[in-house]
Amino acid sequence: MVGLLQLREVGRYFFISLQVGIRNDSESTEKLGCEKLPDELHVLEKLTEWGRTQPSVRALILTSSRARPEAAADLLSDYDVVLVVTDLGRFEKEDAWISDYGRPIVRWGDQSSIYGLTTLFRGVLYEDYVKIDHSVWPHAVLERLSAEADLPDSLDVGNQVLLDKDTRTSRWKLPSYMAHVPGRPTEAQYLSLIGEFWWEATYVARSLWREDPVFAKFCLDYQIKLEVMRRMLEWRMEIEHDWRIRPAFTVAT
Repeated sequence: MVGLLQLREVGRYFFISLQVGIRNDSESTEKLGCEKLPDELHVLEKLTEWGRTQPSVRALILTSSRARPEAAADLLSDYDVVLVVTDLGRFEKEDAWISDYGRPIVRWGDQSSIYGLTTLFRGVLYEDYVKIDHSVWPHAVLERLSAEADLPDSLDVGNQVLLDKDTRTSRWKLPSYMAHVPGRPTEAQYLSLIGEFWWEATYVARSLWREDPVFAKFCLDYQIKLEVMRRMLEWRMEIEHDWRIRPAFTVAT
């Protein structure tokens, strides 16, 4: 199956269309324009060389699917890269560094934290079809990571150090690759989830009676299917795989 997202400009407006169909691998690659995608080695070398030329960038770490040993990544997998910097404020206020890799065509930013320290997210899709999710961390995180018993999920899922100017990552614990693997529920958690299913079902029935299909669909599709039934299905999957697989990642690949 292949999906093609197209952006068309008509006057002052932009229209997005999505085409979905079944094609063999060669047809899919041609339709998506994937033959133009640079290979992984080229992208990583380009990012690493850029990091070497940036004094405030002290480390670059590749994470997620492209850093996992089972090599589950495909040609459309994101490049999840952690940038460890000495001047987080500059990376927050200035966007010019995002264009150093290439011309962005779609981007989105957010802010989070790790160990109480502010971090930035800058997701970018470039004109060469490469999608890079930049996580920008302050330099202080490196020292904190060396003192922690376990890696945070974002690194424990798999990581590859591309650049470490100060050799600060050498003391990190090795990843267990168990991040995002659901734990065994207690009996109380199991019964609570069943109760939540029936509770949410009453909202679906009430909304339909009130002729409010939008809220009914929200309760059914989000609350019941995504929040409740998904967790139950994940537990069922884990039972068959000795509680060692990442359901979301398994489905994606």
